[in-house]
Amino acid sequence: MIKSVFRKIANNFWLFFCLILGSLLITAILAAIPIYTDGALRKMLKIELDKFSMENNEYVSPGELYAELYFRGEYAPSGVLSVIDDTNQATEEVFKNNKIKRNDSFRKVAVSNLGILEENINQGHSYSMQYQTGIEDHIKILEGRMYENSVQDGVLEVIISSSEYNSNYFTLGNLYTAKQRQYWEDETKFLKFRVVGVYEPNYKDVNYWHKSDVESGMRSILIASEEAFQKYFFNDGNAGYLSSASWCYNVNLYGLSKDELEPYITINENLKEYFSTLYDGTWNYFAPINETLVEYIEKSEMLELTMWILNAPVLVMLLFYTYMVAKMIIEDDKNEISSLKCRGAYPTQIFYRYFLECGIITVFSLIAGPPLGLFLSQIIGSANGFLEFVNRTGLDLTLLPEAYFYALIAGIVFMVMVLIPAYKATKTTIVQHKQKKARRNKRPLWEKAFLDVILLALSLYLLYIYQMTDLITPEGGSDMTVYFISTVFIFACGMLFLRLYPYLLKLIYHFTKKRLPPTIYATFVQVSRNGNENRFLIMFLILTMAVGIYSSNTAGIINTNAEDIAKYKSGADIVVTPNWELDSVITYTAEDGTTITGMMADLPAKYRTFSTDPFLEADGIEDMTKVANITGSFARKELRTEWQRNVRLMAIEPYQFSQVSWIRPSVFNKDIHWYYYINQMQQYPTGILVSRELADLCDLKVGNTMEISFLNTRVEDQLLPDASCYVLGIFDYWPTFYEDYKDAEVTDFMVVMNLNYLLTVDDAVTYDLWFKKTDGASSDAIYRQWEQAGLMENVAEISDRQSVLNAEKSDSLVMGLNGLFSMGFVATMIISFMGFLLYWLLSVRKRRLQFGVLRAMGLSKFKLSLMLLWEHLMTSGVSVAVGISIGYLTSYLYLPVLKKTFKTMLPLTLSYNNADNIKIYIIVAIMIVSGIAVLSEYINRLKINEAVKIGEE
Repeated sequence: MIKSVFRKIANNFWLFFCLILGSLLITAILAAIPIYTDGALRKMLKIELDKFSMENNEYVSPGELYAELYFRGEYAPSGVLSVIDDTNQATEEVFKNNKIKRNDSFRKVAVSNLGILEENINQGHSYSMQYQTGIEDHIKILEGRMYENSVQDGVLEVIISSSEYNSNYFTLGNLYTAKQRQYWEDETKFLKFRVVGVYEPNYKDVNYWHKSDVESGMRSILIASEEAFQKYFFNDGNAGYLSSASWCYNVNLYGLSKDELEPYITINENLKEYFSTLYDGTWNYFAPINETLVEYIEKSEMLELTMWILNAPVLVMLLFYTYMVAKMIIEDDKNEISSLKCRGAYPTQIFYRYFLECGIITVFSLIAGPPLGLFLSQIIGSANGFLEFVNRTGLDLTLLPEAYFYALIAGIVFMVMVLIPAYKATKTTIVQHKQKKARRNKRPLWEKAFLDVILLALSLYLLYIYQMTDLITPEGGSDMTVYFISTVFIFACGMLFLRLYPYLLKLIYHFTKKRLPPTIYATFVQVSRNGNENRFLIMFLILTMAVGIYSSNTAGIINTNAEDIAKYKSGADIVVTPNWELDSVITYTAEDGTTITGMMADLPAKYRTFSTDPFLEADGIEDMTKVANITGSFARKELRTEWQRNVRLMAIEPYQFSQVSWIRPSVFNKDIHWYYYINQMQQYPTGILVSRELADLCDLKVGNTMEISFLNTRVEDQLLPDASCYVLGIFDYWPTFYEDYKDAEVTDFMVVMNLNYLLTVDDAVTYDLWFKKTDGASSDAIYRQWEQAGLMENVAEISDRQSVLNAEKSDSLVMGLNGLFSMGFVATMIISFMGFLLYWLLSVRKRRLQFGVLRAMGLSKFKLSLMLLWEHLMTSGVSVAVGISIGYLTSYLYLPVLKKTFKTMLPLTLSYNNADNIKIYIIVAIMIVSGIAVLSEYINRLKINEAVKIGEE
């Protein structure tokens, strides 16, 4: 049995190669989903964690959980000890139940508000005595020694930080007496301690130290041994001294998967729930990264759903392709199956033979599919556009157990798809087989059930629903099901064309049959009578072209939007922040006109000036403008008393700014180009532009006067305006006006004014230099020229638009969309090419006798080739043309909905990239020409002239 299976595979190599290819692609694509998702999510997590660390400082670990209890009047001394013990057990139990690795942790209990009864120590300064578990491993003793774990004669041994030792004159070995402020007058309430050592904290151990410890430098803190501290204070007599207790846990979040992060969130929820059972106002709980992680998990679920939705059409086509190939193989084998049954073979034996064939293919796919899925994931990760790939690194991709699990599912589905027609064939007798062959034009089930009409109506109805509703999810994500529905529309249109195509052929044939030459006449007859057999090929080509065009247009819109956002966020091609330094000696002109030269401390601040002209001399620089940004300003409508805080003030040189910066005109004002406002600002120096949120809050309209304060000038604690400006316009978008702009506490409030006017008010304003590059200029080459000219000494910071664009293109969702669209198109192209070849090779092989008869009737070889060419045009050519039409129709109908499905910084603009579509046309043309070339070579080898003789014999 096994030998016969391998012999059959060898004899029908190309058929089985096509089947293996389908199985391998299904397995690889399914395996690629968890592989890429895992790598993309790990990268997303790393970006979020790094962003958190940068926004705080290098000593704050993102995986920190910190809780603090305050012991006030609500707790009796015995209650204090009880709650400390309960909390210790609760926290350990939470971590035990949710297995997650801790980097480090500590517990501390403190006696606060201590005054030291020593003449050389400030009596008004308060100290805290505490124990902190694990501190011994994170400090270095500089002088003295480590404390002992015992209490001798009622005296606690403590160590202090070097900063405390240097500032408050503690002496090593001295005995000190301390009292809590609330017991200052009680002669019986005091405690004694001896300073035995001075230590230096190792703040590089970020997983141990809490932010408050780092910021305080451990000053005013006396550290005692845990054992000695508990002996001294953990009793009913002294427990009343205890002021607070803290628990700090640090978890390593880097490199964790979504599933591994969920225990962290569970721990956070359980701890928060526990502390909420304690007295209100007596506890604080901090998990600073938790909200970010919750958003991250929501994003990860969205990414996973997106991966499945975008892969679904390709997977359906692969399954469709697999079923088609399997059916072709079974159709080719039906005579053999009938012959075996006539010779006494049982249906189960014949079915088992096909089961072995599928098993061999499935095992091969299970072995090779996941590594191929890893390779496909790397391709997805390197996508920079539709059918555009770059040498990008950064995704940490590994073969996961889930990949093999999905591969196994793919193998099972593949076997089911192949064995269904095999099972049906084993139940068919030779008589039934001949009868079915005689009824070639039997309508398929989907056509009888009007499935095409149902799917078309459903997709159009959902399109209407989507147009009427908001597709942004409550979490801020995007509803990607619109892509799946648009694919259903493509399928429905393809099937509708299959329904109408025979009638279209009959209509053309009816009006032209008397004038058709023999070659075209024979082609019409062949295509019309062979409708059921060429349906698969026509459908495949339609889907390939339509999905390719739609995916190309979708990717083009998303990539164009990413590029626009990069331009919008960066402001200019290159933004240079000069290294502004205050002059130590300043020449100042007083109000009476006299010139004064003095030290910086004696005169108003003035920055050292430098020439900007040398920057423009570098090759590749086209233009430059100066832009000042002042955050934390105040603004109000004239005659109002209340100031609006946290206003960002941008000052520009209007004309130069319009030449260097960029904004999409359609987002500024639908009716008026933004150059109009630039011209207004040029004409009226005191004119300003105001963000809509600020205008609404201050009840501002065009023509109103706004007062602005940015120098914090006050008289009797009353803020005075530094400038009074005229409102020229109100905007929703402006270059660099976006959420999370650097140094801006509130990002909704912005005022744009004339830089020259601002400098008349305050000539000490600092500004950035915004540069526009010439087309094709390299930023690195420009930087090298500046370096050689010695200009980089005056530069504090440089931001480049290309780096912002790379960050936008490296976004996991954008990268995944580009990769999936490209991979899906390539996969469909491969299977379409294989299906194309398979159909025509089998068709020509079946019609060998027909071709021989035509040749014997006098049809020349050229006309026979011409007849096949016409057949190609009426199947492949028509399919490609219809597919292109359906693709553009789908883009026209469904891409406007894309505006509502993506929540982005700028609204999406529907602009189509014809270059991507041209790539599709070229690839399809190569596929068809290659297929015709292979087919021509195959026909030449068939020896058609001998077909009649073979038939007669």
